[in-house]
Amino acid sequence: MDVQVVRNQVTTDLNLIKLLKTMEDVYSFVDAIQSNVSKKEKVLEEVIKRILAQTIESSMFIKEYHKQGGFTGGNP
Repeated sequence: MDVQVVRNQVTTDLNLIKLLKTMEDVYSFVDAIQSNVSKKEKVLEEVIKRILAQTIESSMFIKEYHKQGGFTGGNP
């Protein structure tokens, strides 16, 4: 296997790990502010909808990446 292909795979895997960590951080933030939602409900509702939409998009990307051999180097 070409060295550059392996490097690209490792870089992509690391970037996906960072994406998953960011998603985890975002949901931790949502949990932390949930108790104060009543005052900021409308603004936060839109933010949460956008977070959920991005989560779905990211999840679909991760699923397709995994199907193409990412993370494990093979199909699920």
